[in-house]
Amino acid sequence: MRRLPDGTPISVLGFGCSSYWANKSFSESRAAELVLRANERGLNHFDTGPSYADGNAEKRLGVALREMDRSKTVISSKVGTFCDKGGKRFKSFDPALIRSSVRASLDRLGLTQLDILYLHGPGTSDLNSDALDCLASLKKEGLIRHSGVNSFDKAVLNKVVPMPFDVVMPQYNIFDVSCRDQVIALKSAGKTVVGATALGQGIVSLTSLLPSNPKKLWYLLRLLKNDPLFLFTRAGARGRLASFSGSALQGAISFLLQTPELTSSIFGTTSLVHLMENLDAATAPEVSQSVLVSRP
Repeated sequence: MRRLPDGTPISVLGFGCSSYWANKSFSESRAAELVLRANERGLNHFDTGPSYADGNAEKRLGVALREMDRSKTVISSKVGTFCDKGGKRFKSFDPALIRSSVRASLDRLGLTQLDILYLHGPGTSDLNSDALDCLASLKKEGLIRHSGVNSFDKAVLNKVVPMPFDVVMPQYNIFDVSCRDQVIALKSAGKTVVGATALGQGIVSLTSLLPSNPKKLWYLLRLLKNDPLFLFTRAGARGRLASFSGSALQGAISFLLQTPELTSSIFGTTSLVHLMENLDAATAPEVSQSVLVSRP
C-alpha cells in the first residue's frame, strides 16, 4: 500500500474495469469474480469510466462493490467522453455535462462519492477555469475527493504540472517510458501519479495475444490500433527487462514498483489465471528483493 494526498491507503497495483471486461459478451459473474478475487489478494484500487461499454463497466463494478468494504476501497472514474444519439463519440468538458456525468456514474456504481474523478483525455484548451471551478465545486459538495487528469499527451501533462489537480494518469510501463520527464515533473509538483496500461496491453506475454478466440482477437485489434509498432516497442524494452531477475512479467512489475514517482499502476484482464499470475509476480521473492534493494 501507498498513500493518496489525504493519506488514504491505495494498492500499488490497481484493476482496470474497462475494455473487454466491460462488454456484455463477457460474463457478468466472471467480471465480478475477477474484482472480488483481486480485492481478496489485497488490491483496493479499481478504475473505470462511463464511456466503457456505455456505462456497463461502472454497473459491473457497482455489483462487485456491494460485496466489498467500501471504506477500504479507492474507486476512480472519468468524465469527458460521451456518445451522441447516433452512437458517435465526442469530447466535452462543459460543467453541466461534467455534473450530470458524475451523478450518473455514482448511480451506476451505487456510491455517494468518487475517490478520484479524472478528466478523460482533455486537450490543453479544456484545462480551463470553467472545468477547474466545476471540479472544485464537486469536491466541496462531497461528490468527489480528488480531481485528476487521464492523458497520454505530453503537452497536456506539461500544462497540468502547475495546475491544482491531485492525481494524474499517464501511460507508463516498461515498454513505454516516453513520458518519463513529465512523470518526474508531476511528482515533483506534488501530484499523485497513477500509471495506465501497467503491463503494456498484454505485450509482456505475446502468446496471450494469439487470436484463438473472439476475446483475444478483440485485445489484439485494440493493441494494433493503439500501438501498431508494438513489436518494436517490445524490442526496445529488452535492455530494461534484462536488468531484472525472474520472468518478463516479474521484470515488468518490478519496474513499476521501483519507479518511486508511481503511487499505483493499473492493469486489466478477463482471465482469472492471468490475474493470479500478475499478483503472484508482484509478490515473488525476486520482485520483493529488487524493490527493497532499489529503495533507500
